Amino acid sequence: MAASFKEISGELRQSITSFLGTPEVILQAAQLHVKSKVEDIVLALMPWRAFVLLARLPLKVQVSFSFLSVRMIRIKESNQPTTGKEAFGMELFAMDADFAVSPSLRGLPAVASALCVRQSILIRLGGCEEHRMGPTALKRLLASFDSFVKCQCLQVVIETDASSYEFEFLSLDESEQVVVHMVVSLKKLFPDSSPGLLHGGFSETYAALCDYSGLPFREEIQWDIDIYHNQGCREFNLLDFSYLHNQDVALSVSALSFNRWFTKLSCKDFKLSLDILEQILHVLSKSVTLEELVLENCSLKL
Repeated sequence: MAASFKEISGELRQSITSFLGTPEVILQAAQLHVKSKVEDIVLALMPWRAFVLLARLPLKVQVSFSFLSVRMIRIKESNQPTTGKEAFGMELFAMDADFAVSPSLRGLPAVASALCVRQSILIRLGGCEEHRMGPTALKRLLASFDSFVKCQCLQVVIETDASSYEFEFLSLDESEQVVVHMVVSLKKLFPDSSPGLLHGGFSETYAALCDYSGLPFREEIQWDIDIYHNQGCREFNLLDFSYLHNQDVALSVSALSFNRWFTKLSCKDFKLSLDILEQILHVLSKSVTLEELVLENCSLKL
């Protein structure tokens, strides 16, 4: 374990919030382990993305990753060996929910892998039976875990589609906050996990997909979705979004895959691009609430 952790100074904190454009961010001092090297860093947690920044000025972003790209989170006592069976190690697995999109959208970049959103979190304790567990149960488990190991630091290993990151935190509370934040964010994408979200959580899913793909969040789409909800309208009409780029429309359609609010998808007098059409087909294969599809004069070929 490294000798000490650098505290986040007021100047560094202000610089980070200015860079991210919002004070609504969770900042945690940590250490990043890369092979035999240890870096003092600040882990900045946004709603759908984590930024790893060096804990010094001038500000430098080492890397950032979307929560949608997380494949596994492993928590273990800092002084445990990295090989062999971990007596008190804990692994969280994020299972694919299959938000697949067309190959033509892979250059957005890599939206296809982005939309393999993680649907359920599985926790395995030292080779024990797997359990499905939400954030509340996770916090209870982490608390009992703390009473067992009595450690001063915890390591959190996060594996993404692109890489693996090993973080070390000063306390259990800090490592817990990081893990729970990610779990809670991902649960918002699925109505069964987070009941009560407006319009079936469409806004949360759409925002997460925009963040991952690098496409801007279109306020116009959000405005129309709010109007749908205020009017009690459960029809997603693509004509309302025909003035947007095809990529934006395709991404909004992909957000319907697990949505429980909309029951009808329609389009009239609007030429559907291949991207949009493939998303419609995918939504049809995944949605459990969509009852009606109306496509009229959309340049479809049989």
